[in-house]
Amino acid sequence: MRPRCKTSDTRSRAGTLVELVVALAALAIIVLGHSVTGYNAKLDILTSVRQSAAATTALLLSESWAAADGVTTYDAVADLVSQLAITPSTGPSAPAGFTSRGSYAIVIDGVSYRATLSSQELASRLRALNVAIAWSGRYGSGTLDKNFSLTTYVLLN
Repeated sequence: MRPRCKTSDTRSRAGTLVELVVALAALAIIVLGHSVTGYNAKLDILTSVRQSAAATTALLLSESWAAADGVTTYDAVADLVSQLAITPSTGPSAPAGFTSRGSYAIVIDGVSYRATLSSQELASRLRALNVAIAWSGRYGSGTLDKNFSLTTYVLLN
């Protein structure tokens, strides 16, 4: 029997180096994917906060106007200035068939929203009140590219 000599196996070293490079590449992809996912999650959260604020503001305007019996001379600034940073301004257009009753600029947490109140006579004692709100969905952009509309109905005395 012949004694076996131990020789260095260059093939296993090369395999180990390739495995190391593949493992590092996989780790880099995982870290990059995690960062992108975190960034997109943060943007989605900010978008949902803006949408929630717009919907809540539309509801506040709509319910306040309905509580004032839906009068066509409703002044949201006089009614809500103590609760909201609201000033007369321009806003989105009223829906077809509705008469615009005033537009306002509203600032909530540094985000500017534009609201337009409009109404439509549906019957002798029934009036539809509409609140349309627009805001910028792009951060830092002045373009009002997102909107939300809410309609409620009041019985007139």
